[in-house]
Amino acid sequence: MKNIVFILLLITATCENVYSQQDRSPFTPWKLTSYSGQISLKGNYRSYENTIGDITDKQTENFLNAIIQLNTQSYIIHPNFLLLNVNGIYNPETRRRQYIGIPDNSEKNNREGVDATALLFQKKKFNLNANASFYNNLQNIDNLTRVKEKTKYWGAVFSDRNKYVPFSLSYNKQISNQKTLETERTYNLEQELYQLNATKSFGLKDHHSFNYLHTNNSSEQNDPLYTTALSQNNSVDVYELSDDITNGKRNGLTYASAIAKTKERGNILYESNTIQQSLSLKLPYNFSLLNSYNYRESKQDTNLLHYNRFQSILSHQLFASLTSRISFEHWQSKQDDYNEKRDKIGTDLRYQKKLPEGKLIISYGYNREYQSVNTLNTSLFTFKEEYILDDNNITMLKNEYVEQSTIVVKDITGSIIYHLNLDYILINHDPYTEIVRVPGGLIPNGGKVYIDYVSKKPGKYKYVMSNQSLIIEVWTFKNIFNTYYRLYTQGYDNQMVSEFQVLNTQTRQLFGSKIDLHTMSAGVEYEFCQSSILPYSSIKYFFTFQKNFKKIMVLANGNYTDYKMKTEESRRKDLNLQGKFSYTILPTLKTNLDYSFRSLTGRGIDMEIHTCKLEVTTQVKRLYISAGTELYWSESSYSNSKYKGAFIQITRNF
Repeated sequence: MKNIVFILLLITATCENVYSQQDRSPFTPWKLTSYSGQISLKGNYRSYENTIGDITDKQTENFLNAIIQLNTQSYIIHPNFLLLNVNGIYNPETRRRQYIGIPDNSEKNNREGVDATALLFQKKKFNLNANASFYNNLQNIDNLTRVKEKTKYWGAVFSDRNKYVPFSLSYNKQISNQKTLETERTYNLEQELYQLNATKSFGLKDHHSFNYLHTNNSSEQNDPLYTTALSQNNSVDVYELSDDITNGKRNGLTYASAIAKTKERGNILYESNTIQQSLSLKLPYNFSLLNSYNYRESKQDTNLLHYNRFQSILSHQLFASLTSRISFEHWQSKQDDYNEKRDKIGTDLRYQKKLPEGKLIISYGYNREYQSVNTLNTSLFTFKEEYILDDNNITMLKNEYVEQSTIVVKDITGSIIYHLNLDYILINHDPYTEIVRVPGGLIPNGGKVYIDYVSKKPGKYKYVMSNQSLIIEVWTFKNIFNTYYRLYTQGYDNQMVSEFQVLNTQTRQLFGSKIDLHTMSAGVEYEFCQSSILPYSSIKYFFTFQKNFKKIMVLANGNYTDYKMKTEESRRKDLNLQGKFSYTILPTLKTNLDYSFRSLTGRGIDMEIHTCKLEVTTQVKRLYISAGTELYWSESSYSNSKYKGAFIQITRNF
């Protein structure tokens, strides 16, 4: 970080040039046009105690750190020739070897590095934008896990906005080194990205674009729980061509096309070709028609998949209150010894009516699906199946009889492979498998993942599946009180099923009420699911409150969900509470209290986390002074942790 200090001191030493802006001629070899920054000094005391089984680890430390931050804008020769932005932040500390951190939001400020951007010919049709950044970060995940990261990033974009074929060329490179402090997990990534984008329009009613992307990815994961490091080297090429054509609002005809090819080489061998076509028409008497066709051919290792899908939707709008539509969908999926066909027809209705002091909304949908599978008893290879892992939802893998040893969970880039029992857990609901993210792991709440796995498929079978959904919402008392009911059913008939085939017949009902009083809202939901696979019932309470008084601000929110799994006689409970209290004693004296509590219990997970922070801030002339205390303690089935800390900080902005 000596280079960072040198850069910051060099910029600061030339700051007096900022007052030469009255010079009428903007031409100069180099001119600083604006700067701002911050100098902060912080003293800390922290103690840490962690117990795993019969082993207790205790640590105490006192340390001093500072923040030097500077943001500048300047130009060379002329603002329209070369515009420069340079920013830097540095955190000198009295210790580097050991780090006791209270895992709350305040630790996100532990960041140091420098970044710069240079824009050449900003007012021209062609310009060049170059950027670079070098940062060290300390972040936390779910207030449980702290990740220390070093990143290096540089790149450039050349753009030409000519009237014939506007295009842009870009190159970016990133080097990232991550270390999870609590578990000593490391993840190193080196990535190069080349991209070309070109657009063309022959008139006002058409638009065409071509995009080419090439990436080189090299990553290595090392975990103390595994004997060998996991390394991956892949290169990806993506070609995309899209077209949009419309003939105007009067006839309402719109055509859209997208063609893409992906080729991945290295540890992962994957190829795909996709075609997407759609045609929409506005018809007389408020009718509209949408037809779409999708084709995908993908290959991973030796597994080849062909996928075809056609969909047609006829919609009608009656006044402003009733929307209706009829749809038909056909799709077919083929692998080497596997052929699946589905035909689906359905209808949807949505009615909305104003009430004297509210509104009524009714939605109803009915679908009937004809499915047939013709295959030998074989293994089905599934790759890059997309899921979103959310703490408040139950996520089941789509296919049954999954071989759990074949499950591989990755991030959406395919570079990070998540670890079982650290980032996610698997729960067997024979014949289906549930996946649950682990709080504090590397998968964020609501994060998207791709999953590869192998499942066993029975022989030839076919059936007709019917499902319907009903939603009724009533808003009363000037839309203050909301009562709603949701119903979803799924059943089967005309079955010709081979052995080992288990169909998920279910009826889900949800009753809910919510009141919204602007400063306060609260509600309760009860859900009952009668299923042949995973029957359960749940109740959820939630509330928010925010009120500003003359000198006091109070903010609180929370939710509690209790799942009861009927066949397993197990329960899953999730409680989240957050509160904030702020009191302005004097215009220059303010106190803040933040508290959060998280409790998660269930099959494979049992933990409680408390976080509390009290801070007092004041201002003396141009100095901002804050002092406070931080507490954090957590209990789980395998460890107990306690953090205590106190701090005082003095800040000067300029």
